Amino acid sequence: MWADKGRVLYQQGDKARGIVACQSCHGKFGEGDSQQSIPKLYAQHARYVRMTLADYKTGKRTIDQSLDKVMRKSVKNLNEGDIKYLSAYIQSMVVAP
Repeated sequence: MWADKGRVLYQQGDKARGIVACQSCHGKFGEGDSQQSIPKLYAQHARYVRMTLADYKTGKRTIDQSLDKVMRKSVKNLNEGDIKYLSAYIQSMVVAP
């Protein structure tokens, strides 16, 4: 159930709440884009994803100033449930077919 809700957020976002689809940057299969320094997400552990999203939301995580700005904007409207759902979905992802 959590992964299903996370899949919807990952693939479609939630326009009404100003949440951008994760796949718009990280790719349909979570493959990322190494040329643009966008990390792959597929098969990341849910706990790691939860901590990372929470750290972006609070401004605690800083790696690359321009990418951090994009991520902080992307996660600002996520609530705790959204973060759990996304984390469960991302952990369930597998490498692109």
